[in-house]
Amino acid sequence: MVGGIGVAADALVAHLHPSVRGRLVGVLQLAPRKASPADIQARTMELVADRAALHAAAAVEEFRERLPERWAVDGVEATLRALAQGQVRTLLVDHDARVPGYRCSLTGG
Repeated sequence: MVGGIGVAADALVAHLHPSVRGRLVGVLQLAPRKASPADIQARTMELVADRAALHAAAAVEEFRERLPERWAVDGVEATLRALAQGQVRTLLVDHDARVPGYRCSLTGG
């Protein structure tokens, strides 16, 4: 995260090393004398949440594009098979998914 006054906050980004620039979450425009640490933290968390939402949307879009090409799988059994074979780069889970199962008493898994 980079922060500064007005457009000056963006000016620093061009001078960052590419490895740092690639990990940049966002740029905060703020008034340093008026911004409290709590304000900075709250705005930073908003930017992080926004970036996470964009990343999730991009992952879902890639899944939809790759499914017809058979570079993605849908469903519990196909996903478990891909996981067992080490073929999973990104795992998307529906937060409302309900699938019956069991817990192994020996391993807890």
